[in-house]
Amino acid sequence: MLFDTKFLAALLAISGVNASKIIKSRAAASNFTLYAYGTNITGLNVFYADGLAYIGNAAPSGASVASNITFSTTDPNSNSATWSVSSTDSAFSTAPALYIVPTNNTFTQVGFYTSSNSSSSLPTGGVTTGFELFGNALSYITSDGTLEQQFWAQATDATDTWKLMWNAGGEGGVTVDGYAITPVTVKTTAPLVISDSTSSTSK
Repeated sequence: MLFDTKFLAALLAISGVNASKIIKSRAAASNFTLYAYGTNITGLNVFYADGLAYIGNAAPSGASVASNITFSTTDPNSNSATWSVSSTDSAFSTAPALYIVPTNNTFTQVGFYTSSNSSSSLPTGGVTTGFELFGNALSYITSDGTLEQQFWAQATDATDTWKLMWNAGGEGGVTVDGYAITPVTVKTTAPLVISDSTSSTSK
C-alpha cells in the first residue's frame, strides 16, 4: 500500500508539527541498500548505471558502467546531509551523491552527482540534500518542512528494469514517452525470501 503523503501533510498541518521534526531514522548510516515496491515491483533493488538510478536486476542496454550499490549518509537524522553511493564491485571509485529534481511539474530520472568530476553536473533544479527516512521509506523534506514521496518507476526496453523517477508535481497518468509508469515506495527493507525447505511430520 502506498503511503499517502497528502494525508500525512494534512495531519501535520492540523497538529502544527513540522515533518522534519518528527522523522527520526534508526537505520544504519552506511552500507545499506534501497529497494522499490509498487505494482509488479516487489522489492527490486535500486542500482547505478551511467550516473542514473534504475530499479531491477539487469543493466539497461548500452550502459557503459553499471553496478549494484550501497548507500551511506553522514547523518540519517538530518535532511541537510547528502546520501552517497559506493559500487559493490568496484565498477567506479568515486562516491557520487544521490539527487532528485524537486521542481514542480517535472518528471526527471533520479541520479548521482560527482562534484569532483568536471564532466558531471546537476540538472537544472537538482538537489543532493533534503533526504530522510520516514520509518524505512526514503522521503524528501522540502524547504517548508513538507514530506514528499514522489518516486515513480518508468519501464525501459529491458524486461523488469525500470528508471527510478521523481515526479515533483505528483501528476497521474499511466505512460510517459510511451513507457508504462507506476508509483513506487523506496525503502531500506529487503524483500521477504521464503525458504524452499520443507518440514516432514511423523504419521
